[in-house]
Amino acid sequence: MVDDLNVSKRADIDLKTCIDNFAVHKDKIIRTQDSRAMGAKYLNEVDLDTREECLRLCCETENCDVFVYEEKSVGSCYLFQCGPPEDFKCKFTHHVNYSSGVLTVNRHLPDLESQIKLTKHEEDLTKLR
Repeated sequence: MVDDLNVSKRADIDLKTCIDNFAVHKDKIIRTQDSRAMGAKYLNEVDLDTREECLRLCCETENCDVFVYEEKSVGSCYLFQCGPPEDFKCKFTHHVNYSSGVLTVNRHLPDLESQIKLTKHEEDLTKLR
């Protein structure tokens, strides 16, 4: 799929790890101009049938860490590079019929597997509340 869209394929994180570490927010849309002014990069847009396909495309696309999906029968999938969590360059706002997904781990850290384990430990701890 990615090869057909002329985007670079991701090599920094495996597909399952990427998919498992996306936080999806319904009724949220990116504030495109504000985000780009802060340094976010627009990567691509393509029509896809489902939000899950959009998430997968983002995971397969180099540098993609945010997607926005227009929830229609065939919706538009927008891919962005917003940066690592500690220097995130995207802003969002409420908007019906859109979903946004954000990669919740910093794929630029040298030890991604350790970071994912730490994230899991945080989730486990939070569940105790």
